[in-house]
Amino acid sequence: MPSNSVGTQLARLLDLALALPSRTEAKTITQLLGGLDCGRKMLERDLNTLEQIGLAQRQAPVRDDPEDSRSPRWCANPRKSPYRPLLSTEQAIALRLVERLVKSLLPAHIGEVLKVEFDQARQRLNQQRKVDLRTHWVDKVEVISETFSRQPVDVKPPVLRAIQEALLTNRQVSARYKALTRGVSKKRPLEPRGLVQRGPTLYVIATRPDKPRSEPRWYAAHRFVSAHALDTPCSATTFRLDEYLEKGGADFGASGPPLAFKAWVSKELKRELIEAPLAPDMQFERDTDGAIVTAMIRRSWPFQRWLLSRGPDLRVLEPADLRDYMVRKLSEAREAYE
Repeated sequence: MPSNSVGTQLARLLDLALALPSRTEAKTITQLLGGLDCGRKMLERDLNTLEQIGLAQRQAPVRDDPEDSRSPRWCANPRKSPYRPLLSTEQAIALRLVERLVKSLLPAHIGEVLKVEFDQARQRLNQQRKVDLRTHWVDKVEVISETFSRQPVDVKPPVLRAIQEALLTNRQVSARYKALTRGVSKKRPLEPRGLVQRGPTLYVIATRPDKPRSEPRWYAAHRFVSAHALDTPCSATTFRLDEYLEKGGADFGASGPPLAFKAWVSKELKRELIEAPLAPDMQFERDTDGAIVTAMIRRSWPFQRWLLSRGPDLRVLEPADLRDYMVRKLSEAREAYE
């Protein structure tokens, strides 16, 4: 078959479309030639053809590239693919719901890929809205906070990209962090181990290479003044985010083993705790106008805030120091209104 036949040209264009890099890895024609079996002029013609039909994108030259700062870059169009299948209604609904949950946790380049899927899901649902009642499901379900919901906290995009890149490649970051109770700390290396979205705040779980024996710490991502990925790899560790959280890593301020907790609770709160227990070993004893609840619980800031939020429906009995803490805090709250 002649090399310029329609069949050969279509096959060549398809192969090129599938071989084009992503937007973040765009290459010059010279760089593309290294992995393709064709001449420069043919490649230029094929790229122009793919650009006209929307399968390729031309990017501006990278000015600070020491090898080639003049040639434009080429990449695949993330919104189109010669092999992209049509989403089913179920798949489109699932993607739209997933988008609401994971958007802030994704590394930039992975998020760019999934953005195409999210956009396609949105388009599919809009097209089917008048003929398929199932598409309205995304308007009828939502995920909300258990308590009063504050506005999401903004994170500096360069900081988030640097942390995500370091986390993905297991490298350290050099960062400046502004704690809530003090000024900006000096620049120091951190070893990102995980990202956790907790309510409106995104947290970085990280270790300190200068303190190898210390426990992982939580850093609010929006409090990073600056961060950039280093070439230094993170130290070897057996850390796993799922195991860390399962063992109480999410209990801010917790230290030591679980404590024997004992409290009086109202009938209303007892009904809530029966549905959602404080701990697997939670038990009740009958009491006048309520019940005595016991459980082994790690004392932490979130737990203490929850205790304070229950007001007259809960009275801590043990341990004694926790009871004293509650008396002091509630007294301070009362004084604030006098």
